[in-house]
Amino acid sequence: MADERSLLETLLEYTLSALDADHATFCEVENSPEVITVVAASGILTDPEVLPGMGPLVSDDLGYDGAPETEESRVGIYRRGDPNTPGVTAFLDRIGCAFDVTIRIFQDDVRTHLLEVYWVDDRPFGPPEVARAEQLALLLETVISRDRLTLQLAQAETRFRTLVQQIPAIPYVAESPHQATFLSPAITRLLSPGVEPLPYGAWTDALHAADRARVVAAFERHFQTGEPYDEEYRLIDAEGAVHWFHDRATLLPATESSPARSHGVMFDVTERHRAEEALRRSEQSRQQVLEAMLHAEAAARAQIAGELHDDTIQVMTAALLAVERASLASVAASSPDPRLTAALDAACATLQTAVERARRLTFELRPPLLDAKGVAAALRDLVEEVEREGGFEATLDAPAGRFPYTVEDLAFRTVKEALSNTRKHADARHVEVQLWSDGDWLHGKLTDDGRGFDVARALDRRGMRLHLGLDAMRERLRLAGGDVRIKSAPGEGTELEFAIPIAEG
Repeated sequence: MADERSLLETLLEYTLSALDADHATFCEVENSPEVITVVAASGILTDPEVLPGMGPLVSDDLGYDGAPETEESRVGIYRRGDPNTPGVTAFLDRIGCAFDVTIRIFQDDVRTHLLEVYWVDDRPFGPPEVARAEQLALLLETVISRDRLTLQLAQAETRFRTLVQQIPAIPYVAESPHQATFLSPAITRLLSPGVEPLPYGAWTDALHAADRARVVAAFERHFQTGEPYDEEYRLIDAEGAVHWFHDRATLLPATESSPARSHGVMFDVTERHRAEEALRRSEQSRQQVLEAMLHAEAAARAQIAGELHDDTIQVMTAALLAVERASLASVAASSPDPRLTAALDAACATLQTAVERARRLTFELRPPLLDAKGVAAALRDLVEEVEREGGFEATLDAPAGRFPYTVEDLAFRTVKEALSNTRKHADARHVEVQLWSDGDWLHGKLTDDGRGFDVARALDRRGMRLHLGLDAMRERLRLAGGDVRIKSAPGEGTELEFAIPIAEG
């Protein structure tokens, strides 16, 4: 039974590939009374229910909704929302599938053997797909029913070979690591077109040089230990093109009448690898663009900070000194004007405040501690300053290590924006800032006990809300591949969590 289960799982995986489905289940239904037993399942759904509310299975026509009434089919299609099959469609709603296809494999005096195939997204499923499903039924009947295989060997062999020549995967049977007793013609067309049978060693020779030793050793170990074979590797075809394959096989132990045989299927996953490579390159480009953007922003902030320090602050300081001299002169005059003296003193105080704010702005634009000692030191200085000005107690827990520039800059700007919002709007008594890393991500969390707010309303761009800083923070983090979660409600304080991926290198 264990061997049959392994073989069923291999066939179910092939079913998913051949029909582009999301989940498949092979089950046995006792004819009277109806009792359903799931023999094997494969796919994305977790422990789904099987065949609810179908009632007795008494007809070869299982309800294919695209066939003429007079046409008999081994294939039945049940779609979500179909009023003719409410029990099945309600079940599809529960497991989140658009439709399922029931394929009758065969029926004996005791049980009906069925293949259930599910799709999460709706899509066309017409006569060509039904024909493909019928072929799958024939293949499964041949493989699973050993009695029928014995009685109808010639017919089954013909059906099997015809089907194998048409399917996109490459099944094979091997009696040793170097001898295949059955091999799909598709591999011959790929490696040695026009040459029948495939020459000895052609598969090994076609393996990519970087994969050959690992793959051959794994296949030999598969025969020696009986453990499942599961490898991905590259093959070089007759024209020099590279193809990726996912190769899985199960070893059936030797019997008195036959040696041990490995039954396997090779799936062409070249397109998946190409997509993954394209995604990797896209991610690399996105990271480069982000880093360039942040460096450009940092350079712009540094330029503005320099101009403030070297020009604006100097001019304001000179003006402050001039007003102070005028104030002293006014006081020293033989008949000082109290109103003039008061006005000059007020001007001095205003200029002093403006100079201090400009100096603080230069540090916020380009925090020296962020470059020199990292995000923890810069945040500690920021938290202390915000605590003094905000009138609340603030604590910080952050790692002392260094991170890539883009990560530290994003973390600092995110915490700064969040603290700025807390100072302006929260009316909080306590704020807690936490920063930690799990190796791949830098995580942050800010919690306050303030008045809270309606998050959806604050982030509603259409309403022109005042929380533009929150929206900009969220977009900046998502551009970096990170994310942010804001949890708040009026009267319940605010909790903001964010995560930034730590790029390698």
